[in-house]
Amino acid sequence: MHHYKDENVFLNNEKVAMAHFTKPIEPIHTHDFLELVYIESGKGKQYIDGKEYVVARGDLLFINYNHTHAFSSKKGMVYYNIYIKPELLSEDLINVENAFQMLSLTAFEDFRESVEENQQLVQFTGVEMAEVEHCLQAMYREWQNNASGKEVVMKSYLTVILTYMFRKMAVYEEKNEDRKDKIESLIRSVEENCTQKITLKELSDRCFYNPSYFCRIFKEYSGMTLTEFIHESRIKRSCELLATTSMTVEEIAERVGFTSKTQYYKRFRAIMGETPADYRKKVKI
Repeated sequence: MHHYKDENVFLNNEKVAMAHFTKPIEPIHTHDFLELVYIESGKGKQYIDGKEYVVARGDLLFINYNHTHAFSSKKGMVYYNIYIKPELLSEDLINVENAFQMLSLTAFEDFRESVEENQQLVQFTGVEMAEVEHCLQAMYREWQNNASGKEVVMKSYLTVILTYMFRKMAVYEEKNEDRKDKIESLIRSVEENCTQKITLKELSDRCFYNPSYFCRIFKEYSGMTLTEFIHESRIKRSCELLATTSMTVEEIAERVGFTSKTQYYKRFRAIMGETPADYRKKVKI
């Protein structure tokens, strides 16, 4: 696995650098610096620490330093890479007066926390996408021209791009009460429809959240991952049927949404600590 070092991309003592690529594939690698990847056109898949992100125009990804990264595209992607030395965010940008005016230190901390929680994809559309692309194009011209004051201008554009990113992420940071109501409503919906096929995309779309953020918030409020919650809800429903009907265990397993008897038995024992037959015997007594 290749490891990119600072000297591979940064000139002299610069803390921000840039590239504009068309590549069908980049093997797995790591680097000493932070990286923002913006998809200008085309479609493909980005892999960050083994997690797959399907990306297209308007998608902006954050890859932290020393994290694994790779991507592939069958039809080709055109994308911008912004390379950032870690100290730029913690020192230069945060301590610049106008950065404080545009966004607070808390916003940077939220950004770091979100990256730690793997909320690494932001999606821009419409006017937002056009504005971000305008900044990227101007920033890249500065990088190519290499005129005096280049890094100052590039840092300014980077601050604007990060601000757009924070604003987009702020959509997910709703008031706790509103977010709680929304998630609790979805939890009830999952419980009621647990026997049906439920997809992460469907649920996250209903909240207007990206899937990774939805998973984090769902676990925060339910104490379980979405998959764990669905399995437990199905087992609870099967317990009701075991206690109140004469249906066979196989019929109940199918009724509550399990695709195989083996999977149902395994989940039932893990959650209830006994077999379905033993549970039925106990409640009948």
